[in-house]
Amino acid sequence: MDWTENILVAIYFAVEDDYLVDRRIYIYDTDRIAKIEKVFSDEIEYISKFYPPIIHKRIISQSSLFLVCNSPYLDIRERKDGKLDEVIIPQDAIKNIRFELSRLGVDSKSIWPDFTSIVKYIQWFMSERYIYNDIRSSYV
Repeated sequence: MDWTENILVAIYFAVEDDYLVDRRIYIYDTDRIAKIEKVFSDEIEYISKFYPPIIHKRIISQSSLFLVCNSPYLDIRERKDGKLDEVIIPQDAIKNIRFELSRLGVDSKSIWPDFTSIVKYIQWFMSERYIYNDIRSSYV
């Protein structure tokens, strides 16, 4: 499972699309770290973190890691070998959160540092969904 250690990145992934539903972020707490030679074996008994080798700049920009286990089809919410928390982001807070994340430098151009993502960011910034004018007055 693909995860991040950066809570702001997790929030960005949760709110990046414009679906009209509440969002969820799952936080899984474990101190176990898997070494690469164990990742593709049956020797992992519990959910463990695996830090991938840095083969692409996205691994750095997304603070990537993986959770690995011996039963990948078992719902993580049913596992008893770690602590799982769930945070719900209400649908009506999503636009404000996207704006605040952008102010903190967490947006498509920082998550996926390539030309396409810069264009995606500019489109979002200039679109009617961009709420800068609504929020700017509360900061002045």
